Amino acid sequence: MHSSIGISEPSKASFRASEIKINLVDVVGKRGAAARFRRSVAALEVVIDLLTVTFAVALAYVAYYDSDIGKHIQYRLRGVVGVAFVFAIVVVLMLDRVGAYKRGNGLLRIRETEQVLRVSTQAFLIAFAVSFFTSFLVSRWLLLICLAAVPLALFVEKHFVYLVVRTLYSRGYGVEKVIIYGSGSTGRRVFSALSRSPKLGLEPLAFVDDDASQAGRVVFEMGYERRRSAPVVCGPVQRDLITHYGAEVVIVAIPMISHEKFMHTTNEALAANARVSFVPTHFIPPDSLVDYDDIDGILLASFGRSSQRLGYDFAKRVGDVIGSLFLLLMGTPVFLLLALLTKIDSQGPVFFRQDRVGHLGVPFRMYKFRTMHADA
Repeated sequence: MHSSIGISEPSKASFRASEIKINLVDVVGKRGAAARFRRSVAALEVVIDLLTVTFAVALAYVAYYDSDIGKHIQYRLRGVVGVAFVFAIVVVLMLDRVGAYKRGNGLLRIRETEQVLRVSTQAFLIAFAVSFFTSFLVSRWLLLICLAAVPLALFVEKHFVYLVVRTLYSRGYGVEKVIIYGSGSTGRRVFSALSRSPKLGLEPLAFVDDDASQAGRVVFEMGYERRRSAPVVCGPVQRDLITHYGAEVVIVAIPMISHEKFMHTTNEALAANARVSFVPTHFIPPDSLVDYDDIDGILLASFGRSSQRLGYDFAKRVGDVIGSLFLLLMGTPVFLLLALLTKIDSQGPVFFRQDRVGHLGVPFRMYKFRTMHADA
């Protein structure tokens, strides 16, 4: 493993965005089986969501057909299943977009519940708009029944998945052991968030604190029950300490840590083949090599390229390309007319070209129809 993290020398003890430069050449953590387990669970959850939404829509149609409400519109069952599956794909892509397949949902799963309700409502608004502005006849009563059946089915299914995943984690499958650097209020908040979120697969083992007077103290999670606790050991973080606990993740829970301690902790963690996460403050600049996770209200940053929303991003890219090609083909007569009028109106090229800065600072060449004189 080879890694290089460089941070420019700040003029004060705290970092500032203008004073930081993170050059991450290669950070390889000890992900292995735990990472593969999480990816498998996420992929399985996507498949189960597809089947659940499809089944819920088909079941809603059966309930609608057997009831005496509204005007009965009969559809072929094969067509109902096909439309239901397409609708399920839309719901899954929207869930992926809002981060539903990330691992940041806590024990109460309040965010997960909100995501399901919001996405279900938005998806049915889209379906209602499609049925309203097209000739495809859809019963409004059927849409209302589906609006109740889909989120209810997703709640039941996700609760079952949650119980299964929590059981697997309790038996040691896919669990990553964690050391928290800092036993103050921030460290305790991180510990409580991890303890309340067994679906994360992150098991906090101990706190490390540079204050020798804190060594030997036991820190409990925030809450009424105080079921989970972890000891405090004397710091600083060393590779031998990480190896002793068998930790795969080191979380730096000291927001205003000095750059010397941060670099030392990072280098020691990487030398022990452990990943590094930290609680960011205003000094962390946006960077494609810094990934962020919202874990039950606690924002954690990690070094490494983000793999989030890959399904949504891929589908969006395909949709953008197909939509652009369709609009180009449909608009060709208009574009030819604009080109002819531009040439007749004044001398010069039809298109205006200019270099612009795009996403992540990548330059690109922009083309548009010329609307000014060439020598303006």
